[in-house]
Amino acid sequence: MTFETPKNHYEIVNDLLKGKFILWNEVYFDTLTKEQDFYKAFFKESFGYELVLRKEFAYLLSKSTGEEFSKRFTVILSILCYEWNLQGRDIKDRIENGSFSVFEIQTLLDNSTYSDIFKLIKLKEEGIEKFLKELDQRNIIKLDNSKETFEFTKAVDLFFEFAKEIAESKLVSAEQ
Repeated sequence: MTFETPKNHYEIVNDLLKGKFILWNEVYFDTLTKEQDFYKAFFKESFGYELVLRKEFAYLLSKSTGEEFSKRFTVILSILCYEWNLQGRDIKDRIENGSFSVFEIQTLLDNSTYSDIFKLIKLKEEGIEKFLKELDQRNIIKLDNSKETFEFTKAVDLFFEFAKEIAESKLVSAEQ
């Protein structure tokens, strides 16, 4: 019996199962787009995951609420946005077009009025460098070769949507 799979099947499955976003400019993205019916069925039947294919990136969605990485990143992103807003920066433009110094981010988080939250999400003991490395591995940011600066990818949009949903649900709860 022969089992035919699309080109780069192993890499696609492995990356997505590790929580990596596959970006539009990667070779696997083209395969995912062309074979989306196959992959949607494959991930649904094999793992119970939903493959979400957007214009600029693809990822897996699970009904499991035990996944902590996304929650931690959303908290950190929210705090960064709060601090940048206090500084009067254009947050959207900065994230879409800016490059960030790891030192700048570390300093901003250390001096934040919400720095006590980092103990709760274990960022202090883990260290910002390790956390940024994981963001890079998941294609949420792109670290430069020196590992001293990074840029956000379009995948960050998903986390803004998640934060917006949380805020909207809190507003609805408060109104009731």
